[in-house]
Amino acid sequence: MKRFVFKLDTVLQLRNQHERKAINQHAQALHRVQALRQKLDALQMGLQAEHRRYQEALTRSQSISTVQGFRSGFEYFEQRLSETQGHLSEAEAILEKHKDLLTSARREREVLEKYKDRLAGVHAQTVNKHDQLFLDELSLRAGSVT
Repeated sequence: MKRFVFKLDTVLQLRNQHERKAINQHAQALHRVQALRQKLDALQMGLQAEHRRYQEALTRSQSISTVQGFRSGFEYFEQRLSETQGHLSEAEAILEKHKDLLTSARREREVLEKYKDRLAGVHAQTVNKHDQLFLDELSLRAGSVT
């Protein structure tokens, strides 16, 4: 009997490629989100350090230029925090989109693989049935010869 050939194998290969591409895009988006979170944490720590230095400076008398320097430092960190938070929100939205695409690609591949497995099972049953019929026929012929 012929061996099992899945006629949609090229489609399955395309689905596998599509899933791999979706995995790579998801990984890149996840890496971007993690990098932005780390940047946000670093900026928050920088702002806290700047705030501590300002509090320490208040215990001593300071010139107006020093106070203005702290003020510009606070503004810098707040502006960078705001920008990074915006970028993080965008990156998280992109990550969610890629997560949905990955889920969809995985589901499409799994459906086709289940179909292939089902057809392979049916083929195996057919081969077993033919083999059993052949063996039965051989035993009948061997019984009729003696």
